[in-house]
Parts: sequence; C-alpha cells; structure tokens
Amino acid sequence: MPASSPAEGALRPTAQSDGGNAVAKFAALGTYLANLRDDAIRQRYSELSGQLAKVVGEARDIPAGQLDKAFAPADRIFADLNDDCIRSAKAAPL
Repeated sequence: MPASSPAEGALRPTAQSDGGNAVAKFAALGTYLANLRDDAIRQRYSELSGQLAKVVGEARDIPAGQLDKAFAPADRIFADLNDDCIRSAKAAPL
C-alpha cells in the first residue's frame, strides 16, 4: 500500500481540495458572523479559520488516529464562539 493511501490517514487530492473548499465556505460564514460582533470576536473567527486551514493543509501527513488531536484547537475555538453566539442571541431584544 502506498505511503499516502487513505487507509493510513492521508487525504486523496480530491478530498484535500474538498476540505479546502469547506474551509473557505466556513471562513466566509465566519466573516459574516464576525462582522456582527466586536474586534475580539472577529479575531477569534479569523483564528478559527486559520486553524481549520492549517489542519486541512497538513491532513496528508496526519495519521487518521491523530485527526481529533489535530482539530482540538479549532474545536475549542468553535465551542467558545458557539457559546458567545448563544449569549449574544439571549441578550438581543426580541
């Protein structure tokens, strides 16, 4: 089996391209949401997009069993931003 086979955790070129496209779409949505908030939150959305792009860019070299660890920093940022969205929505006038 070649060293870059999907069974060893590496992404096929098409999957890597799809991952990059998904990150770009997520970043666009994040930009929209970030523009509704202050500078600190905008920075967090940028950081999240950067983390996702980093993992997708390095995915070929990440063993399948290590993907959760690779995504952990992005997961933490996403959870914080999700909590912020909930707080913001609850504070908004109806």
